[in-house]
Amino acid sequence: VLCATFCLQQLASPALANSPAEPSVNGTMELPNARSIDPVVDEMFPRWPFVRIYLANESRTPDGEMSELAAWARSLRGEPEMQRLRQINDKVNGLLSYDTDVKLWHETDYWESPGEALSRGAADCEGFAIFKMYLAKEAGIPLEQTAILVGTLGYAREPHAVLGAKVGPHIVALDNKSGSVVTLGSRSDFTP
Repeated sequence: VLCATFCLQQLASPALANSPAEPSVNGTMELPNARSIDPVVDEMFPRWPFVRIYLANESRTPDGEMSELAAWARSLRGEPEMQRLRQINDKVNGLLSYDTDVKLWHETDYWESPGEALSRGAADCEGFAIFKMYLAKEAGIPLEQTAILVGTLGYAREPHAVLGAKVGPHIVALDNKSGSVVTLGSRSDFTP
C-alpha cells in the first residue's frame, strides 16, 4: 500500500503508527505511518519536483484564466481558512472533470501543473489536489499547512489522492470525489 505525505517542507519526524493525524511541533503535518518522501520522490513520482517548483515559484505570473483564478483565490484572504478551503474545493471540482493520466497524457502517472489541468479541463485525483494546493497558497494558506495525501479509497483499496490542509488542530481533506471538506479522521473511506 502506498502511503506517503507530499509536502514542500520535509516532515520533522515520522509519525507514530496508529496515532491520529495531527500537526507536529513545527507546524508541518504528520500522519499515521507517514514518512518523508524527499529521498525517494524522484524515483517514485518523477514529476513531483516540477510541481514543487511550480507551487513555490513566487515570481511566476499566471496568465489568462489561471491569472483570473489566482486573483479569485487572493480575494478570499480575509475569510476564515475553512471557508477558503470549501470555496477552493468547490471551484476546482466544478472546473475540472475526472479522467485518467493514460487518457489525458498517455502516461500511467503524470503529475500535471494547475495550468496543464486547466488547459485539458480534466485531471486525475492528484491533479485536482495539486490545483487545490496552488489556489490555497494563493488564498494565503501557507504551503507548509498543506500536503498531497496519497492512499487508498474504499473497500476496493483504489489508489487515491486528496489535498490535506491543517486548520487549527485538525487536518481536513479536499477531495475531487466530494463536495464536503471534512476532517481526515472522519473519513472512513480514505486511508492515507
